Amino acid sequence: IRSNVNGININTGAIGTVLSNGTNVSSNSNYGVNINPGSIGAIIYDGSIVHSNTVGDINDSGIGTVIKSTDVSIADAIHDELISEHQIDGSLGKVINKIFEGTIIKEAEIADTGASTTKFITTLTETINNFWYRSALLFTSGQNKGQIRGIKNYSGSTHEVTIQTPLSYTPLNGDTFTIIPARKFLTPDIAEFWMYDRDA
Repeated sequence: IRSNVNGININTGAIGTVLSNGTNVSSNSNYGVNINPGSIGAIIYDGSIVHSNTVGDINDSGIGTVIKSTDVSIADAIHDELISEHQIDGSLGKVINKIFEGTIIKEAEIADTGASTTKFITTLTETINNFWYRSALLFTSGQNKGQIRGIKNYSGSTHEVTIQTPLSYTPLNGDTFTIIPARKFLTPDIAEFWMYDRDA
């Protein structure tokens, strides 16, 4: 199956579509196998050969896709699937999804050319003042990568964050961070124990 837009297009609502042994899907202008959202349980068996497609070999937006072939692009098929799509009980994907949901509330970045080591405007979208008070902020890129700080103030109008203690470096526009949930849901007396900022 070659020289099409998508070599194989698995439609929304399809259940248990099978790509059998010996199927060769290559040289298509988009994806070799395009698995649409809402399709369930597609199976690609060992012996299927999916390669040399322009955009990618597999675009997996379905639920519960099973890849048994060693000749397909696992990165496209599994690693790039939206984490929220991993919902099959007992699967490694769902375990990873639940770990993600339990450890990260929000991902955002710095949007402030005039940032300081204690205050900076962000891409956070919440409009309630101090919505993120007592949460933990962990930098995931830039010079402050790995540093974690407690949030002592959040402006709902400007989305500016004020942290407990200064960062080692002034964050730059586009530096990314995550909000870690644990502190937000602690009662104030327990939270005080964790308000000592520390570097990872």
